[in-house]
Amino acid sequence: MASLDDILGVLQEIAKRLDSDEYEYSDPYTIGGATGTYQLFSPWNTECEWAIVSALAHGTFGFVAPSFQDFAVPATAGAVTLVTGQGELLSAVVTAAGTTNLTFQDAAGNIIAEVVQPGTVGQELPLNASFTTSLVANKATTTPAVTVSVQMTGTPASIGDFVIGARNPSQLVMSPAGADKFGVSGFKDGNPLSSYVGSLTQQAPFITYAPQFVPLQGNTGLFLQTSTPASTEVLVTLMLRRKLEFLIPTIEYRKPHTHTPLSARGARTFMAGFDEALYRRGIPINPQPEQDPGRFKRAASGLAGGEYQPTVDPRTINPMRNLDRQVSLHNLKGDPIRNAPRNPRERRGKRVT
Repeated sequence: MASLDDILGVLQEIAKRLDSDEYEYSDPYTIGGATGTYQLFSPWNTECEWAIVSALAHGTFGFVAPSFQDFAVPATAGAVTLVTGQGELLSAVVTAAGTTNLTFQDAAGNIIAEVVQPGTVGQELPLNASFTTSLVANKATTTPAVTVSVQMTGTPASIGDFVIGARNPSQLVMSPAGADKFGVSGFKDGNPLSSYVGSLTQQAPFITYAPQFVPLQGNTGLFLQTSTPASTEVLVTLMLRRKLEFLIPTIEYRKPHTHTPLSARGARTFMAGFDEALYRRGIPINPQPEQDPGRFKRAASGLAGGEYQPTVDPRTINPMRNLDRQVSLHNLKGDPIRNAPRNPRERRGKRVT
């Protein structure tokens, strides 16, 4: 049967093989919403790492794609507004000749393009004129009839920004006007923003990141700041991981003992001598040998050898020996009788005086 040390050694070898670069991953956590500050704390009370998994822009961002349109301009009296908005007047094709020039202007009254007459029917004239708010054709009964091509500029996409990091619980709100400046010199490390920065539009409403795990500084938490247009939100999905450790502790076993340890030589208890007698196999427990009966008498009379000299009791060597022998008998005066009868029958036959 294997001992506890052998079993512990086998388990520690298994743990050593399993203790590799593997990690324990958390569930995905999604935080965020409309413009505001959000936070996520570690689910563990140990050191860990974090990474961005994805970012989502949700809602109506109001993007309008660029478009091409053709407008027929007849030879009639009165100016006419062809389009309202921002775009570019590309070209004009003459469908009927006129005697006066046809001009185009923007909403401020600035002439941006002109079709000069006399012209040839079917002639295509490149104009390449931009307008910001509207395009107006100053036609008349004497101007040529033309067909113009216009490219309308699409409405810029609304942007949803987010800033996420672990160092600063009050993350910055990104400026949509381009007023952010990071890395401006003036300090030892400049002023870099220790956070991830992202921007989402209708063309890119969902971004997936390759998880790059970084330490969670101070085991505090992650802080997200979103800045979104009306009726939109930004959601960021995160994951955390920590090192997967296998630990089989070494158990300190308390050694068994059957007596109370002595605290000092003078503080002896009734258990004194028990530990030594415990290991004498075949010998009964008899901590103290029998004293010499004549010790006190010799000491009182000043005889030599009055000091106590312990003698070996034959009973400690073989307790079954001489059980029927009277070891010592005392007379009425208290003196030991050295020639005591060896058995009770012999004792009854003599008279003790």
